[in-house]
Amino acid sequence: MAFDPNNFLYSLARHVVTRSAAMSPAVVIKLDELPRELWIHRAIDNESADLYSVLRIYGGGRMVRDSIARPSVQCLTIGGNAAVAMARGQLMFEMLCLDDLGQPLRMQEIDAYKLAPSGMETDGQYVLVAVDPLQRPGLMSSDDNGRTSVVFNFDVGFRRPSVG
Repeated sequence: MAFDPNNFLYSLARHVVTRSAAMSPAVVIKLDELPRELWIHRAIDNESADLYSVLRIYGGGRMVRDSIARPSVQCLTIGGNAAVAMARGQLMFEMLCLDDLGQPLRMQEIDAYKLAPSGMETDGQYVLVAVDPLQRPGLMSSDDNGRTSVVFNFDVGFRRPSVG
């Protein structure tokens, strides 16, 4: 099934922002304002907060032949303090992969967005049929600036509901 990876990743990112803001206490993650704390595809260092995450589709995952899209997604979190980066990585994992009971997300509806001339606009919904975490967040390395990288990967099967 063909899908637009830009719109899908932005929709996942917006889902994280909305879900984390609903926590008690609320966690604010900046997606559309600078300095950004959440990116899709790649981050721009001079526009990023000290702690930020990047969602990107990668070429992993198994090939499944059925009627739903199943991209493999990586969440990379970078921060100067390893403990803080790990905590944000864990929050991202919970927001993207688990339901409120700590179980893998199944049949979760999220708002869909698409790029329009005026910016991102709503475009119906996605149904996350199955989110399959491939591992929990883990420390990967430090970069030349001493920032820690935390990463986890997940496969997500989704579909668009029929309209009409």
